[in-house]
Parts: sequence; C-alpha cells; structure tokens
Amino acid sequence: MPVKTILLCLTSPSSTVSLLKAATPLARRLDAQLVGLHALEALVVYPAISMHISGEGFAQYSKSQKTQRDEIETIFERYTKKENLNCEWRPQRPDNKTAGAQIIDSARAADLVIMAQETDATDSPYNEALIGGTIRDCGRPVLVIPEGYRAETIGERILLGWNATCESTRAAHDLLSIAAPNAAIVLLTICKSVKGEQPTGKLDDLAKTHSRHGLIPEIKHREPGGKSVAELILSEADQHGSDLIAVGAFGFARDYGLTDGHTTANLLKTATLPVLYAS
Repeated sequence: MPVKTILLCLTSPSSTVSLLKAATPLARRLDAQLVGLHALEALVVYPAISMHISGEGFAQYSKSQKTQRDEIETIFERYTKKENLNCEWRPQRPDNKTAGAQIIDSARAADLVIMAQETDATDSPYNEALIGGTIRDCGRPVLVIPEGYRAETIGERILLGWNATCESTRAAHDLLSIAAPNAAIVLLTICKSVKGEQPTGKLDDLAKTHSRHGLIPEIKHREPGGKSVAELILSEADQHGSDLIAVGAFGFARDYGLTDGHTTANLLKTATLPVLYAS
C-alpha cells in the first residue's frame, strides 16, 4: 500500500529541523499528506507527593509550552511552504491523555509515523520510552530519524535486519511503501552457522518478492562474533552505504540468541541512520 499520510511527531525545535529535512523530500516523492503533530504533555501532580504547585507555577509551565509550540509551528510552516507540500499543522492540547496516547491515536490513521531519535542533549520533555511505546503500540511502521541527519535520500539503499519473526516480516514488507524505484537492498541475517544448513537459504523467496517490486536484493549473512546485533547491523549499513535500515521491533528471535527488544533499544540510542521499525 502506498504511503499517502505521514504523521510527523514534533517534540522539540531542534529535532523539528532534522525531521523536516528528512520528511519533506520523502513526502514529495511519495506525494503524501504531511501532518505535523505537536502533542502537549499535561503537568500532572500526584496527591501522594507532598508538594504544592502555585497557580503561578502552572502559568509558567503553560507559557513555556506555548512558546515551544509556537516555535515548532513557525519552523514547520517555513519548511512546508518552501516545499509547497500538502500539509496540516495539528497542535494537541493536554487533556486526560498523555502525549504518548495522543500520538498513538493520531498514528493509527497514518500510513507512516516519523519521530526524532531523542538524545540527552535534545530540548524535549519526552524520552525514549515515548518512542518505544509508540513503536510498540501504534500498529504502524515508525521511521526514527537521528538528530542532525542530513537526509538527501531515504530508501535508495536499504538494509533489512532479518530474523524470521513476525516483526521482521512486517518490516520486510513495510519498507516497500517507502523504497525508491530500483532501490538496492541487503537482506542481512545474523546467526551462528549450523553444519549442513545454509543460513541465508530461507531468504531466497523474500529476495524474489523484493525483485518483483523492482528492488535489487543482495542476501548477506554475518556471524554474531563479539559485537552486538545492533553494532553488526550498523556496521553492515555503513559498508553498504545505506540511507535506511528496516528492522522488526520488540519481538523475540532464537536465531539472534537475544531478545529483539534489546536490539531495538540499542538502535534507538545509537543509530546514525534512519531506522524503520515494525512491531
């Protein structure tokens, strides 16, 4: 299914610039509607905590949220008007739902969700738990962009991390909706070799499917060695010159010898390329 609605989750002014630099050329190539979502987190005071927040404190918090929202909106409008894209600015007011729940509600109507990789230096009130929760619960593919990434292309040279799970199967097919025509793709499996078995043999049919969609596949196998799965994926992506990594998220794969959740967490922290997560 082609991508026609992209939900862009805008959480901080600095990451908004990186996201728009990545999302606008992708939206243009896919002829997709770009929805800029800014979800506000309500200030929650728990009765069990013995503290008092004055009316002035609430007012200052609301003012800082509005200042950040206005700054993000200005950046969004500047980039989208310059690109002449079909777009929508969607600010969400804090209510009885968390910012994460607001994002997930909007994500369920989108073909693709794009979020920023949060770092310690990011000026955002959100964290990795929000990104992980969105990937796990929204039911849509989530593309995470590293802050500062210069995305001249996304989807021309792809690396798929394959481990024969439901999640990696979804990733293998979700990537087709954003792959560029004639994109090169490496189907990477990371597992210990078993005598008498071809570790990449099971990927032949998937490679043929990708070929029928116009992709140019290459099957590759790596032994686990002394590096983590995330490190091996990033190393192979670098060697391949990839502009997109696609993986299943939060599943479990015996072939990897560890939970995919651990790999997902590592990639969310360390990836230097856009990563498409399917869950």
